[in-house]
Amino acid sequence: MLTVTAKAVEKLKEALLHEGKAEYGLRVVAQAGGCSSCGPSYALLPEKEHHPEDTVIAEGGIRLFVDPASQSLLEGATIDYIEHPEQGEGFLVQNPNVETEPQEHSGECCGDDDCGCNS
Repeated sequence: MLTVTAKAVEKLKEALLHEGKAEYGLRVVAQAGGCSSCGPSYALLPEKEHHPEDTVIAEGGIRLFVDPASQSLLEGATIDYIEHPEQGEGFLVQNPNVETEPQEHSGECCGDDDCGCNS
């Protein structure tokens, strides 16, 4: 199950209101990365209605729509909002399914050194 912190809910509501889409939900998308140590990439996209096969998560007055493929990558994950004095602020997906320490990049997973491992 995907969870969302209170701070993230607050900021998601603000973002939807700012875009004039307060009545929308958010589609949470996770796509597998280039190799096991890169982990998935994530997107939060405003969307008015969910699809029949989606899991709908209602949290603090916000609706999240998760398709089955993304659901399997997001199992146990938490969406948070962080404010860091040096790195700035934004949404962070804390995903227990991703290795926290990337392994040494061999270049074999993606065929080149551009996948972002170890960065």
